[in-house]
Amino acid sequence: MSGLHLYCTKQIADCVTVEQLRAIRDCAFSGSDSNFLLEDPLEWNRQNNEMHDQLIRRTIQLSEMKLADQGKGTPPVPYVFLLFGSGGRSEQTLWSDQDNGLVYENIGTDRERGRVEQYFNDLASLIFHNLVHLGYPPCPGNVVADNGRWRIPLSAWEAMITRWISTPDWESMRYALMISDMRWIHGDANLFNRVHRVFRNAIRDNPQVLIPMLKNTLHHKVSLGVFGQLLRERYGEFAGSVDVKYGMYIPFVNGIRLLSLRSGLFTNSTLDRLMLLEHTGELPGDLDPIKLRHTFAALLKFRALTPCEKTNSGVYATTGKLPAEMLTKERVREIKHCLITGNSLQRWVEKSVNRR
Repeated sequence: MSGLHLYCTKQIADCVTVEQLRAIRDCAFSGSDSNFLLEDPLEWNRQNNEMHDQLIRRTIQLSEMKLADQGKGTPPVPYVFLLFGSGGRSEQTLWSDQDNGLVYENIGTDRERGRVEQYFNDLASLIFHNLVHLGYPPCPGNVVADNGRWRIPLSAWEAMITRWISTPDWESMRYALMISDMRWIHGDANLFNRVHRVFRNAIRDNPQVLIPMLKNTLHHKVSLGVFGQLLRERYGEFAGSVDVKYGMYIPFVNGIRLLSLRSGLFTNSTLDRLMLLEHTGELPGDLDPIKLRHTFAALLKFRALTPCEKTNSGVYATTGKLPAEMLTKERVREIKHCLITGNSLQRWVEKSVNRR
């Protein structure tokens, strides 16, 4: 992917239409180098996410330009466009969906509020549909800036985050954990910093919230049986496959995320979280940092290897599962090593949070 990545990233900034961006994304998708992925999953992931960032950022810029051409002006107040989920962690695959939100500066009068809200409603809608045109499907949970819940002023974000932390039910914890992965992608970085500061302070002032967060974090268990056997899908069209996303990748990254929050380490990527946990001595001896990094690299590799397709609507989609025919003895052995490490990680997360 390296040579193709360099070509694509140079072309993105010169694109003046969404159609041109789509052509670049299709080219990158069809030309993805599986050998590069197998040799260096971490570098493959870095380059892939750099390309996603540039595609999304250019889409936002073109959407702003389109509104200006339509006579709707430019952003009336500062705003920032945020990525959540795998986008926030810089861990998107070639076919990741949309997980995003929009924060804009607080506004004064009702008259100004109506004008500002209308502009960002139009902008978010245009960004959403342009990203769909690029092949990014909507988030199944509708966590997108086109949804008014995730497109609000700074003061409303602050109140919402405070409410989540003070009312630690399942849904509130799901959203709080989601935005712990948030990342600035375009706009006013100061607005992002202000939102993030509210989140950091809320966690530090309410450490007991880690207990309900633990339940959410451990919801997805690793696909390893009580006797160490690999758990596969038993029935239906995916019989014999392994769920890479929810049985391997999600339990690992969620565990590392909660350990980071427990330790007061507020960074968004799993790799950075691993590095900081190592430096602060927060990991037990059986969770060697080198082993954890190797496990994470293998998880990124297996996640990227899951088959995907271009749907009739033109978006990229995957089941997140490795089919039985791809599960060679060597891969099964490597997957089991990942799952054993993931199982140890989940046990340590539970122990350390409850002890805290």
